[in-house]
Formats: sequence, structure tokens, C-alpha cells
Amino acid sequence: MKPSLVVDEDSPPALAPAVQKLRPGWQATSVRDRRWLGLKEATLLEVLHAEGAALLSRDRSTLNDWLSERAALGEEHAGVLFWDLERWQTAQGSVAIGSLARAVVRTVERFDGDLRNVVATVT
Repeated sequence: MKPSLVVDEDSPPALAPAVQKLRPGWQATSVRDRRWLGLKEATLLEVLHAEGAALLSRDRSTLNDWLSERAALGEEHAGVLFWDLERWQTAQGSVAIGSLARAVVRTVERFDGDLRNVVATVT
């Protein structure tokens, strides 16, 4: 299965092309590239579910609520991968894009590219 990932607006936009470079057969884009910037998270996640694209985000606070509500209703989602700034931040304060992209690839591959209903942390 060829995964489709969308990087949220709070993640570095360079992350999508870095993942795409590592796995050219995958689709990796940014919310910014898809004109979804500013969409409320619930709306964005519904759109992503319809498109079969998993979200890559670090916003656990509100996304977990949406995921819990969805599970309680017995509804599926396209997947959410969380990453933590503390883990991927360089000493200079920027995000280690290459290392994070490689970890995203490893995480997706753990699920054989099928991220439906997956909630995982990029490690």
C-alpha cells in the first residue's frame, strides 16, 4: 500500500518533501500546499479521512479528543502520527528534518503503509 501523509500547519513544511525524497512512491504533502491552512482540526481530519491521507502532527491536546470521539462512535479515520518537538529539536532550536523524516518512514513501514485507524508516535 502506498501511504499518503499530510503534514499539519504546526509542523515544518520541509518535512513533507523530505519524506517524499526518501519514498518517492508515497504521497507526502503539507497542509499549506493543499490550501487547507487554517481549517479547524475536526474539519481537516474529516477531509483527510475522505481522501485516505494520514495526518502528521504534534498537537496531541486537541487531536486526542477528536480521536476518542471518533472511536466512541465506532467511526474510522485515516490515521494520525504524532511527533514530539523535544525529541527532534536540534541544539540550535530548529527541527532535525532529515532525522524526523527517516523516523516517519520507519513508523509508517511498521504498519506496512496502512495507517487506517492508526494512532502512533514517530520514534
